[in-house]
Amino acid sequence: MADPIDRPETMPAQINRPVRTKQEFRREMSRLGERPKRALEVGAVPDERAMLACPEVADCPERIGINLNLTGTYQGIRVMRGDARELPYEDGSFDLVVSNSTLEHIPDFWRATADMRRVLRPGGTLMLCMPGYASHPAGDRVRRLFGRVPAPDLLRRGTVTMRVHDPVDCYRFGVDSFEQALLGGMEDIRVWTLMLPPRVFGTARKPAASR
Repeated sequence: MADPIDRPETMPAQINRPVRTKQEFRREMSRLGERPKRALEVGAVPDERAMLACPEVADCPERIGINLNLTGTYQGIRVMRGDARELPYEDGSFDLVVSNSTLEHIPDFWRATADMRRVLRPGGTLMLCMPGYASHPAGDRVRRLFGRVPAPDLLRRGTVTMRVHDPVDCYRFGVDSFEQALLGGMEDIRVWTLMLPPRVFGTARKPAASR
C-alpha cells in the first residue's frame, strides 16, 4: 500500500489537523530531498505533534524546538522556552526552520518571521503552516448570490469556515497574502492550501547572498 504522503488527495476528510499537516511536511521534505544538520521548530511541543519528529528529519544531528511556555524532550527534540520574536540564536544557525499553527497567535507576526529568516542560513529552507482562507465552491456560490441582492455585509463577505476560526487567533491569510507577508523576498516559493477548514502551507529558500 502506498504511503499516504504520496497520495494526499485520498486522505479522509475527518483526518485530524496535526496528522494532516505532518503528512504534508513529510511529503514536502521528501520532495526537497534535504537532510538538514541543524533544524529549528518555532512553536514546537514536546510530543508526537512536533513536526521535527517526522522520519524525514530523524537523522538530523540537532533538532531544537522553541515554545513560549513549554519545555521538554521528545524523540531527541529539545524544546526550550523562548520567544519567536527574539530567537536566542546567531544569524544563519539553522539549515531548516519550520513553524506550524503558531504565527496566527502572534500580534506582531512580522517580527517572528523576520527572526526565523535571520537564524536561517543562506540557502536554507523555511517551512510555514497556519490556518487561512481558500476558495471553495460552496463559499463562492454564496458570495455570488448575496453579491447581487441586498444582504448583511457578513453574508456577502463571510466565508463558509468563519464560524470555526479560533477567536484567540490574530490573523488569517489567503495564498497570495501568505506569500507576500511571510515569504516575500525569498526564493523557490511554493504556497498552497489543504484541508477544510483550510490551512495554508508554504515553503521557501533563503537567498544564498542573504546575511
